[in-house]
Amino acid sequence: MKTNVVRSGVLLLAALLPPTAWAQPNLPQINVPPPPPPPANPVKKAVDEFFSSVKNRVIADADKLDQWKRDADAAASKTASDFASCPSPDAQALYDDLKAKRQKAVAVREAAARTVADADRALADCLRNWPDGPGPGGSPPSPCRASYSGLPFVGIREAASIAINRLDLALAAIRALKCIAGCDAYVNIVAPSCGPEIVNAMKKGAPAGMAVAPAGFAAIGAPGGETIDVCVAWDRGSLSANWDLGDGQLSAGVKAKLPKCAKWEKIPIRWCSNWDVKLIFPKLKSLKLIPPEVSVGDVTLEVPRRDVGYVTVGRALACDQPVLACKRAAGNFAFDTGADPLTALRGLQSKCTESATIGCSQPPFGLAVEQHSASIPDPVHAKLSWRGAKFKPGSIELDLTKGEFSAACKATGGPGSAGGANVDCKPAVFQTPFCKQPRFGTLVGNP
Repeated sequence: MKTNVVRSGVLLLAALLPPTAWAQPNLPQINVPPPPPPPANPVKKAVDEFFSSVKNRVIADADKLDQWKRDADAAASKTASDFASCPSPDAQALYDDLKAKRQKAVAVREAAARTVADADRALADCLRNWPDGPGPGGSPPSPCRASYSGLPFVGIREAASIAINRLDLALAAIRALKCIAGCDAYVNIVAPSCGPEIVNAMKKGAPAGMAVAPAGFAAIGAPGGETIDVCVAWDRGSLSANWDLGDGQLSAGVKAKLPKCAKWEKIPIRWCSNWDVKLIFPKLKSLKLIPPEVSVGDVTLEVPRRDVGYVTVGRALACDQPVLACKRAAGNFAFDTGADPLTALRGLQSKCTESATIGCSQPPFGLAVEQHSASIPDPVHAKLSWRGAKFKPGSIELDLTKGEFSAACKATGGPGSAGGANVDCKPAVFQTPFCKQPRFGTLVGNP
């Protein structure tokens, strides 16, 4: 009983004490050292010794291979329009940069290949000491192989080879880019051009000199007649530009419809200037083209004239309105695509950094066109008439170019006759600034 009383008192006392009475006393701090590292794996340590000469080796520029590949891909996508001149200094600089990067990539590949060869020898030495296991396929594999596969040099060698291939493709693409280095043949305009002597002679409509008609002379229109080709309808042509606004870039292409002669006509430069009806009167009688009672003194032969309008073309003394096209423009600008393209081109001059004259709009293509008129005999519609006291007057239309009637020609005249004006009426050739046979060159002048 006494014991139980004592225990109860103790419990009661503990319950009455404040909580701070039970706090832990301040004890000194004890530094416990970390556990010692596990003992080194003697096998791994021995294996690493074989690769100690290569595992810490650094290949210079290996970290640049990916960037070189991206540079090569970007260069390979270039086109000739990305460069301004021919050959192009910018293209040459790009090509030289790619060549320098290729040389460095080759150096990386060679350094990596030498290191791989050293690693291969280290692997062979290691395998002699720690060979693969006797199991299928050499299992378990030698720990030498894990150390060897952890080396980065095989991957660097292959990455360098890929970079070299990409750079080779880019270099070949840049070398192959063609550009227009000049022009071997320009588009020519063939235009009628007659000298002033023949123009004046034809204009007067009078014989330019007289000559006895040669035996067998054929009047104009008949085989053997002397003629020239004149242009009676001239197409002035047109010059325009079309816009290409793709990809937010401004470019203009020039479209030219060259002037040309739309219609040529043959006109005489030598014709019969003196018809003698007596020479063909018997033939007229035999063909019964005139009444039998008409004598040679009763007939009159009239050869009408006709006017032929034609043009001659020459180089204008000056271009009143040159077409100046902007090749390169800088800054922000806006224009109306529905407006005249040449006007829009001229409006860019304030922002143009490079321009070129592509032709002349006034006069068109820089050619001066002169209108002329030639007055020439029209023996095809000659009029033979007769009048007398004993018969009724009459007339017929006679084609003097026919063989049996051309014998009535007694003398010839016109610019082409002997002693007449110098005959100078030939097609003239005018060179335009438009090239039909460009001379191609390469953008890279020194590959």
